[in-house]
Order: sequence, then structure tokens, then C-alpha cells
Amino acid sequence: MRGIDHTCSTRWAFDHGFVDADCPMDLTWCINEKRDVIMRQREPNPKAARLLLWQKKPLKLYYAPWDWMNTKAQVVLVGITAGGTQAMNALREARQCLQEGMPTEEVLRRADAVGSFSGAMRQRLVTGLNRIGLAESLRISTSASLFSKEHQGLLGTASAIGFPMFIDGKNYNGENGPRLLTDRTLVSLVRAYLGAKLDMAPRSVVLPLGKVATAAVQRLIDADLLKANRCVRRFPHPSPQNGHYWRLLGEREADLKRQLPSALRAAARV
Repeated sequence: MRGIDHTCSTRWAFDHGFVDADCPMDLTWCINEKRDVIMRQREPNPKAARLLLWQKKPLKLYYAPWDWMNTKAQVVLVGITAGGTQAMNALREARQCLQEGMPTEEVLRRADAVGSFSGAMRQRLVTGLNRIGLAESLRISTSASLFSKEHQGLLGTASAIGFPMFIDGKNYNGENGPRLLTDRTLVSLVRAYLGAKLDMAPRSVVLPLGKVATAAVQRLIDADLLKANRCVRRFPHPSPQNGHYWRLLGEREADLKRQLPSALRAAARV
């Protein structure tokens, strides 16, 4: 394996005991091993054979540039796994940055900002975060600026399964195949990737999006890998496929507003 020249979540997982015997992760799950593949893609392809990390029918897991963490984040948004749109956007940005000769840390920072929760879900997410008072709590004008250079230093992003996973070529959502938290290998990947990422940003509030991501966060709490008082739970998933998003947000808004200040205080005390 090549030398590590960035804040690598894969390296952290191995160095801090998050990789167990059931986990297929290895140290090549890193941009340093995939940069040539990314740079040579004429068009970003999240399902390129040379980006394949692991497979167990009907699931396939591919590399995308999310082996980095903002260790100074004040809030970490947790999804399920990157979809094809998000992975394509991140790969396109990483390719451009690599071709321009940027340092690896900057490549990953920019790919994260461009790709994470991108597409139609981002505006829904931003509106929801503003409604529960996140921007006010962070003393910024809008949660949208968390994805821009202006306030990106406040944000960390993570997923239960950290790299894009597909089932029969379609986005995996934690429930449309082997269940995320009943399959031993998938559970081990949650521990290795999500556990390591949240450990890397110990002074952050953890805000999972939707019930599957929330269940993954709860698994880490139950395993004593994460403090429950850092977490804000029951935020609905902002995907456009979630037709209940606005209703659920309205029903839970008061509770989410109540949770947020106490989680921020708990994170600041770490």
C-alpha cells in the first residue's frame, strides 16, 4: 500500500480497532490506491470494475472518494450509503482536482463537499436542517453554507456503509436486499466505516438521516462506540423518494429542536 497523505478513515479503522474478523475492509480502500483509476476515467463511472471493493451476491461495493473525515466538524450528517448520483458527482470532482495536481487532502475535501447528499435531496435536507434550528445553533445564516467553502469546516459527512453499494445495479437502501443490521458482514462494515468516522470527530453532534441510518448509529451506541448524548435522532431521510418527508419533519420538528442544543453541549464537553 502507498503512503497515507490524508486524514484517512480506512487507516483510522485499522489503527483504532474498528475492523473485526467479519469485515472485508482492507487498507487498499483508499484514494491512494484508486487515484490512477479515477484520473483515467473519461466519464465518472461509480460502477467501474476497477473501483470494485467487495461483492457478495446480490450486493456490490465500489470505491468513491469518501475515505476522509473533517476531524474538526461540529455536526456530522449520517446517510445510509452514497447513491449513484452522489458517487458520480464526487468522482467527477476528485478527477478534476487530481488532474489539477491538488494535495490529496484538498481533493477529498472538495469531493466530499460536492458529492455528499448532492442532487435533488440536498435542498430538501438544507430546508429541514434550517427548520430544526441547526444554522441558528451554529451561528450561520443557512445550513446550505455547510456545503460551501464558507462554513464547510463545521460539517462532517458519513454513511452507515461508507462507499456506494448497489444491489443488482440499483442503489442499496439498507432494506431492499440483505438487511443492513442483520447481515454480519454489513454490520461489520458499519462498525469499521461509520464507527471510525464518528470516532475521528469526537466533538461533533451526530445527526442520522432516516430510520436505517438511525438504526446504524444506535448499533454503535449499543456497542459503546458512540455516546448517545451526542446524537439527534428521528430526522427523516430527505430523499425525494421519501414521500412522507415533509409530514414527518413537521411532526418531529419540536422534538428535534429540543434535542439539538443538548447534543451540542454534550459534544462540546468531550
